[in-house]
Amino acid sequence: MDRRTLLRLLGASALSACAPSDRLDGSVDTGIDSGVPGVTVNFGTGQIDYLDVPRTGATLELIYGVQGGYHVWGRAQFHGFAPDVDVSFNVVDQDSGRTLHIPNPARRRIENGVRYGLTDAGNGTYQTDAELVIVSIVCASDVVGHTLVVDVFVRERASNRTAADRRVVRIIDEVNPQSCVPG
Repeated sequence: MDRRTLLRLLGASALSACAPSDRLDGSVDTGIDSGVPGVTVNFGTGQIDYLDVPRTGATLELIYGVQGGYHVWGRAQFHGFAPDVDVSFNVVDQDSGRTLHIPNPARRRIENGVRYGLTDAGNGTYQTDAELVIVSIVCASDVVGHTLVVDVFVRERASNRTAADRRVVRIIDEVNPQSCVPG
């Protein structure tokens, strides 16, 4: 099976249960109430440093990776959890309703003073290193200009409590918006 067929099957078979919740007025809910008192989670981006993604009017740059696929950079900033967490992302194309990235948890922690994908930002706030949030598309033009709903989930390993955040972003590709993955 070639790469394009595999990517199409992955996109077509993705569960819609993770799709964003639509409001009665037709807008999309841009925030998730985590229901965990004293815990905050924020979605961010940035390959080198954590960059906050605004709640409205945000854009994310689509990246064509060296291994031949597309991704955006995802990061989480959280407060109120111990620094031993699982972090995952979910991405849904709001225009088509198609799930482009299904959550795949990655453990991030600080153990015995050693950082494993996590930075202490001070005052009980931690930031994850950049994650490749791979999107199941064939060509950049499949999503450039589209609105995507991106959820980040942070689960504290010790308590199993989970908190989340959501951003609605427009995808841009300033390098090559018409490029396609070679077949």
